[in-house]
Amino acid sequence: MIFPVRTMIRLSSIFAAVCALTFASSCTIVKHDPSSAAGEALQKAASNEEFDAKAYVKTNWASRIEPELLKNAVDIRELVEALKKNQAAAEAKFGRRKDETALYNFIVKGDEVIASVDTESAAGFIELGLADTTGQGKVRVQIGPVIKSSAVRDVLSFVNFGDFVNQLDYANISREINFYVRDNIVAGLKKMDLVGKRARFVGAFAEDSTGEILITPIRIDIAK
Repeated sequence: MIFPVRTMIRLSSIFAAVCALTFASSCTIVKHDPSSAAGEALQKAASNEEFDAKAYVKTNWASRIEPELLKNAVDIRELVEALKKNQAAAEAKFGRRKDETALYNFIVKGDEVIASVDTESAAGFIELGLADTTGQGKVRVQIGPVIKSSAVRDVLSFVNFGDFVNQLDYANISREINFYVRDNIVAGLKKMDLVGKRARFVGAFAEDSTGEILITPIRIDIAK
């Protein structure tokens, strides 16, 4: 059968409309739900541009960072003895880590005599009159001006990698904590006559395979 041209055009239009309706009925329209996990992730990613690590540390230092370390610090001598006696048990009792593959970090406090001071290197430190877990090295406390380690960040219960949209933000938290320690906690210590005096401190250190203990202080006072 041969249809006139007008009829063919009309049939084509009808056929197109039917196809469109059929296609629409077989599709599911997905709306963005901000309460869903995916929606939360999108909102989280969108908020990344304005993250200020320096402001974050400054805002949380007195209200959250310092109080958590002060509350949970264990005496350095008790911890050293516990690690030497049974490392696994001491790690389970006193250690903190973000995941099962990471090394442990510890929150410690002490009141120890300063045996020596390194003021030559940029990453300066004081050595305490206390041996580390190997019995060979000393327990050290960083005095800068270069402060190394992410131990303070990594012992905090409220700072976790998943809370930040990218790795750089998370890394910047540690960097700004170390800057804060440099500028507000240990500034000026290198200029003091420290040997023979007592250091009262609270801080954190990361477990090291060599047994070395290098503490980042969040509070330190020097007494005669």
